[in-house]
Amino acid sequence: QGRGYYGGGGGGGYTGGDGGRVAGGGGSFNSGSNQSNADGFRAGNGEVTITVLCDGLTTTISATELCFGDDVTLEATSTNGGTITWSGGVSNGVPFAPSVGTTTYVATSDNADDCEFQVDILVHALPTVTATADDTEVCEGENVTLTGGGAVSYTWDGGVTDGVAFAPPVGTTTYTVTGTDANTCENTATVDITANALPTVTASADDAEVCDNDMVTLSGGGASSYAWSGGVADGVAFEPPVGTTTYTVTGTDANGCVNTDNIDVTVHNLPTVTATVDDAEICLGDAVTFNGGGATTYSWDLGVTDGVAFTPASAGTDTYTVTGTDANGCENTATVDVEVHALPTVTASVDDPAICLGDMVTFNGGGATSYAWDMGVTDGVAFEPVSAGTDTYTVTGTDANGCENTASVDVEVYNLPTVTASVDDAEVCDGEAVTFNGGGAVTYSWDMGVTDGTPIVLAVGTATYTVVGTDANGCENSDNIDVTVHALPTVVANVTDTDICFGDSVIFTGAGALTYVWDMGVTDGVYFTPGLAGVATYAVTGTDVNGCQNIDDIDVTVGNEIIVTYTTEDEVFGGD
Repeated sequence: QGRGYYGGGGGGGYTGGDGGRVAGGGGSFNSGSNQSNADGFRAGNGEVTITVLCDGLTTTISATELCFGDDVTLEATSTNGGTITWSGGVSNGVPFAPSVGTTTYVATSDNADDCEFQVDILVHALPTVTATADDTEVCEGENVTLTGGGAVSYTWDGGVTDGVAFAPPVGTTTYTVTGTDANTCENTATVDITANALPTVTASADDAEVCDNDMVTLSGGGASSYAWSGGVADGVAFEPPVGTTTYTVTGTDANGCVNTDNIDVTVHNLPTVTATVDDAEICLGDAVTFNGGGATTYSWDLGVTDGVAFTPASAGTDTYTVTGTDANGCENTATVDVEVHALPTVTASVDDPAICLGDMVTFNGGGATSYAWDMGVTDGVAFEPVSAGTDTYTVTGTDANGCENTASVDVEVYNLPTVTASVDDAEVCDGEAVTFNGGGAVTYSWDMGVTDGTPIVLAVGTATYTVVGTDANGCENSDNIDVTVHALPTVVANVTDTDICFGDSVIFTGAGALTYVWDMGVTDGVYFTPGLAGVATYAVTGTDVNGCQNIDDIDVTVGNEIIVTYTTEDEVFGGD
């Protein structure tokens, strides 16, 4: 006999005093504390005395309620040394997985003293767990929400919380959910999530720094299609606004994944270029200097170099364009007009292009408004060249536009001939002829009635005779020579007696001159005895200090000779 605790109403099990448990027929077990029943039995620990008719098996049941797939171990031992056999092919003390449902397993011993033992094992079917995702293929960085189904609670691997969005890593990942139902039975399900890496999108520009009005082409790379901000079309040139603008491209790859990149495009204002010239109205041949402003460097058309004097090649009004480039390489243009007046067609004339030194000529300019000559010439005013030779005289004519041109005319100035005046005797006596001759020219003209090369008797006195010589060029020069014509001395022939006897002596003397020469053998101032009777004329030539001579004569009458014939011892002439 044993002592146990009553475990319930009719058909209830009990626990024997030796610890064996016998299942009742569907009753409940109670520890006996505070026991009461509806039928009004006494409260407290009830005791019942059971007479055991057999020996209970010592059993160990690992679990009586489990989930499908769980192992359970049924083990019974006989105190009598009996061999235990379990129903359902169960091996005593060997774990096995019972099928779903409630199965009664009975342990029997081959020892007759042993009681039979039975136990009900309830196996719950596993929940049919499902694993779902709101999107099984996403792009890197996108969230996915995984949701378990078919159970009561769910536990996901990979750090996922059921129903809570998360961003899966790039690649394909299998996520497993463990679902637990109300019986705490678990099952699993899986779902594959593919997270595609974002494309490495690049934003590029054919030129990221341009000038106003320039076109720029933006291109995306690293994806399949591209959408740009700011209304830009990929690969299509457009004109960006001035300033720095950030353009963002969104690239979408074949998986529909998008990424972005951006690029800054800077558009510089064009420089405000100015074009200036130091003189906008000039004359052909004048130089002007063009200067650009508002930029850093300047390039002119029509052959102009900025800041360097330039001479336009033709008359008329031309527009000169400068392209100014600033520090950003941006260009703008400006223009300036220059009017180039044609030069006047100036003429130079002279009234005589070949003259003689000392002649006057008059120069005249033509074809302009005013004229300025070199070499001291005044237009329209007679001018005397100062030296012989051929000189070129240049006139600068200025028209109404202030434009000047020149013309020139040659004037040949012949040297005057070096005329000489000569005479065969520059000091003569009255009545003597002289011959004048000019030299150094071709023809000669003398004043005072002189004919070149022809003897002439001049008047008494000193006179200057001028010859004008003309050379082959028609140029004249003159020379002069003084000729002195001394008056003849007034010679007086004197004799001491003009009427003498034959054999008488007389003294002839001249007067009025310096020296005297008598004819007839007379010596001035010396007694002279005429040798013949009769009247004889004695002439005296008197020469004065100038060598001029004059004559005078005087008659002397000599009486006839008285011839006396006598005889004498001595011949006496002219005496008694």
